[in-house]
Amino acid sequence: MSSLELQENFDTRPKKVLLSRYLIALLHFGGVPAEFFLGLLSIALAETECSRYDIHAALKFAVNNEGIDNDRMIARMIWSGMPLDEPYLLYRLGILMGEEIKGLQARKIPISDSYYLMGTADPTGKLCANQVCIILDKGQVSGDVLVYKHLGLHPRDIHLLKATFVEGLEKIVGDSKFVIFFPIVGPRSLADEMGNSDFDGDTYWVSRHPELLKNFNPSPPWLPPEENLLKKGVQNMDITDMNSNELEGKLFHSFLNNRFQPSYTVGLAAELWLVYMDRLLTPGVEKGEVWSKIEKLINIYYNALDAPKSENQVDVGNDLKVVKYPHFLEKKVKYNSSSIFGMIYDKVQSFKAEKLQLSQARFWRQTKTLPPALSA
Repeated sequence: MSSLELQENFDTRPKKVLLSRYLIALLHFGGVPAEFFLGLLSIALAETECSRYDIHAALKFAVNNEGIDNDRMIARMIWSGMPLDEPYLLYRLGILMGEEIKGLQARKIPISDSYYLMGTADPTGKLCANQVCIILDKGQVSGDVLVYKHLGLHPRDIHLLKATFVEGLEKIVGDSKFVIFFPIVGPRSLADEMGNSDFDGDTYWVSRHPELLKNFNPSPPWLPPEENLLKKGVQNMDITDMNSNELEGKLFHSFLNNRFQPSYTVGLAAELWLVYMDRLLTPGVEKGEVWSKIEKLINIYYNALDAPKSENQVDVGNDLKVVKYPHFLEKKVKYNSSSIFGMIYDKVQSFKAEKLQLSQARFWRQTKTLPPALSA
């Protein structure tokens, strides 16, 4: 691949970085305290509220949420000098705030000093095991970093690696930015250690946040069950023995199966994993049996991801299914969660209720009447 091709692929500025519910669970399990996530949530809620009253905060809020405000109308209106109480601008900001609160309630919390970077192999071959090369907007960076591939479900999918300067890399990749290079040495690639990932365009979460580096305790890399490795090797051998017509027919057959007979095992395994992680992260709960079920779900999840290629049937056993779900998942049959997930959900719900009361009080002051919802 030429430097021009690399630059075209890797010169896109990453979007706002969010901590997903899966990443929060793995980081918290690895030693990051609940107070850290609740602190990030408090900052996000405060910035959301300030965007209604402060022009600079509103502009920053709009720019950070360009994915929702696709036409950048909010930012353009603010730049043109419109006051924040202009009706249409207020309406658009309200939509943006509503989507932001929905994301926070789903445990998607913004975090600084973190990036989504496209990963590829080191073209120089100079990186050693547990070393990576990271290029951001101002060039290569050095120091410890946490690296993770969504949606990994095992605590060992988060790696503590050393960002290292590679001399002469710019001659190969040119002015490319926002990319992470992995070493090509060792018995197993670092990407494969992160939930069977690879270098075909996958994006990796990379963090240099000092609090995460201080508190997170990494675990040894996850290893798939031995029988899965054997099946994987056999499948690869079958594919290499096919001619072009046989391979084309096999790929088309796989497409038809995945298109018209989709499997819901991946989603179900991930949801049940979240339920059991909620129990695991709740103080006072017996960990042994819960962790055993989590490990089973992790293996089922990764097998289900590979099922379209291996054509194996993967299902979640009845012994792993649950009747009650934690209240933050908003199912009909639920229990009250006191884990970090429950605390985040309750804090956002409290924020929403408080803002609703303030809006109703403001409406009453302006009109001297009660809102319709309260007048009955």
